[in-house]
Amino acid sequence: GSAWAVDDRMLDTIHTIAQNFSTKEIVSLQDKPKPPAPVWMERGMKTEDMDETQRQGFKNWKRQVAIWHTERKLLGARYGRFYSATRQAEMFRGFPAIYFVYFADSRGRLYPMTYGLNPQGSDLGKSLLHFATGKPLDTPEAIRWFHVQGANKWGFDKATLAERHAWVVERQEEFCAYANDPITNRGWTEAGDPLQFLAWCLEYRDYCADTTSAFVSRIPISMDGSCNG
Repeated sequence: GSAWAVDDRMLDTIHTIAQNFSTKEIVSLQDKPKPPAPVWMERGMKTEDMDETQRQGFKNWKRQVAIWHTERKLLGARYGRFYSATRQAEMFRGFPAIYFVYFADSRGRLYPMTYGLNPQGSDLGKSLLHFATGKPLDTPEAIRWFHVQGANKWGFDKATLAERHAWVVERQEEFCAYANDPITNRGWTEAGDPLQFLAWCLEYRDYCADTTSAFVSRIPISMDGSCNG
């Protein structure tokens, strides 16, 4: 099977993001406080003693609290998935190679038996993995596919391969800025697969800064197939 490894740099980046804001799969460690009650409610005023303005304020506050409770419940489920993936990544951080056990269904389709962190998982799980051994981008075809990966993970995947390559080159400065400071430059969150795109940006930044002619990439290139089983 393929030898994978935890992308330490991406794991550290995700932890940093989680200390600042949330995304679809990253759950910020900064808890959202409960909406404060109106000051006049804290004095023990009953609803029958409220005037119309206070009664409307009370209703608005109750609505905000209901939304807060719903978000807290959703946060619990999301945090469970986030914690599972990042905890597994922390467990295997530093291992030179890790392998996944697969099982085959009745049609012979293969699925990893690991929850949270695996090559067929969510955007978060996939972004935390790269190949244990990379390959040099030493041919025009390899360089083209590396650029196509960035375009695809952004969501620019309907154009020709040449157009996707050119599209990335035109935005080199922007994509490197995402890698240099993903907290301030949050445009990467608008990508179709934001975390896999950000992982690619980190690699692309290093590729752009490399002065040799054989940069080694470990990012897996996603490809659709006519029969993905």
